[in-house]
Amino acid sequence: MRSDSNTESHKALEDTITVVTTEIHHPPPGAAARSPGTAALVALCIGCFMVTFDVSVVTVAIPRIGDDLDAGLTVLQWVVDGYTLVFAALMLTAGSLGDRYSARTVFLCGLLIFGIGSLLCGLAPSGIALVGFRFLQGVGAAAMIPSSLSLLRALYTDRAARAHAFGVWSMVAGVAAATGPVLGGVFITFAGWRSVFLINIPVVILAYWMTKRYVPAARTTGDGGFGWLSQLLGTAAVALLVIGLNEAGSLGWRHWLVLTCFILAALSCTAFALDQRRDESVSLTDREFLAAAAVGLLFTLGFFGILFLTPIFFQRVQHFSPLTTGFAMLPIALPAIFLAAAAGRLVGRIGPRSPAVVGLTAGSLSLLGWMLVDPGTNYALPLALLVLGGVAPAFTLPASTAAIMESVPPEQAGLGSAVFNTARQVGGAIGVAVAGSLTTSTDAVRGLHLNAAAGAVITLLALALAITFFGGRSVSRAVGTHRRR
Repeated sequence: MRSDSNTESHKALEDTITVVTTEIHHPPPGAAARSPGTAALVALCIGCFMVTFDVSVVTVAIPRIGDDLDAGLTVLQWVVDGYTLVFAALMLTAGSLGDRYSARTVFLCGLLIFGIGSLLCGLAPSGIALVGFRFLQGVGAAAMIPSSLSLLRALYTDRAARAHAFGVWSMVAGVAAATGPVLGGVFITFAGWRSVFLINIPVVILAYWMTKRYVPAARTTGDGGFGWLSQLLGTAAVALLVIGLNEAGSLGWRHWLVLTCFILAALSCTAFALDQRRDESVSLTDREFLAAAAVGLLFTLGFFGILFLTPIFFQRVQHFSPLTTGFAMLPIALPAIFLAAAAGRLVGRIGPRSPAVVGLTAGSLSLLGWMLVDPGTNYALPLALLVLGGVAPAFTLPASTAAIMESVPPEQAGLGSAVFNTARQVGGAIGVAVAGSLTTSTDAVRGLHLNAAAGAVITLLALALAITFFGGRSVSRAVGTHRRR
């Protein structure tokens, strides 16, 4: 059933790539009578918007936060990376809680935690305090994403209406990613960097009220995916790895704390793998599944470093204002919005391999191009690189998602999707950590070049995996014909 839902969401995305409000008020024919109403959909999409918005908006605020709070680069890394790290680490746990108890309760708790974290971020007296409050935001975000999707599945029992709802949800995420840097620049210019957090408060209140009023409780049961020991070991492995990478920039790669983190991360990862081999209830060993998860991780790993450093380059090297920086970053998100539908249609017709090749090739070329940027470079070159970089996720993410859904049995489709999204978040967290570690020991331009080179190599590795393991068959023909390898 979950596999069908994800397949339908790709088809629905083709019809939802227009304005979000138009899509909400014009559902598919025959769906209106079976729809629970637009208010429930809007309430859940608000949560999705805030979670995605807070990933992109903070990158524009980083230079101002550093100046105002006298925070070093390592602390600023944690302001960005701490949110995504906690978000990634707790998604599987939050999804399990929603399945075992109530997705609506988990979503409401996530809203409250996210709202409290946003308020505290807006009042943070120091960089260290801001990092801690970003952790709290990450907890709320982890609770909202899986529970909102669970609630949509429960609310829309009609397959066409459910596909339409998933399409709108996906569209909102794209809009949030695109508008985050621009709105962030506006907020910072006219109200200061604290406003990018405080603006969440009235939005959280609205979403909480709408959820309580319009979203009915839905109780579901399930095995909860990975066991508690696996979740603990996986979280520990990721956290220790990122801590080591972050601290390596300031302490050095040979410092005892950095080496200890790396060793413990390796041990935790090994223990996680051994525990999974003993867990007969979870069997995600299909080569295409593992390759797709790896592509998701490597893609965000290669790109998030550049996304972290580009606003810093614009503001500190080329002396752009925060508002100008926001508009300068906009081209990287716009292609993903307008090309996602075409990419999804292409994946459905010819399979995930060729679209993934297109996206990862575009991403590699974009990253290599950043090695040509210097302080005197005209914006025309970064503009072209940002547009080319925006093409990459538009093709890569739908293709790798389709590969995931083709390669898991129906009863594990939800778990497979959770693993894929967690892998993407982990890749992004590590990417920012690596960017900061490489940049700390050199100047901004040299750090940009090093990260671009490393990102290009990583993306080329993802390209090799996609060519080798992704199928070339039609997704529509692959549904329901899962192959166990």
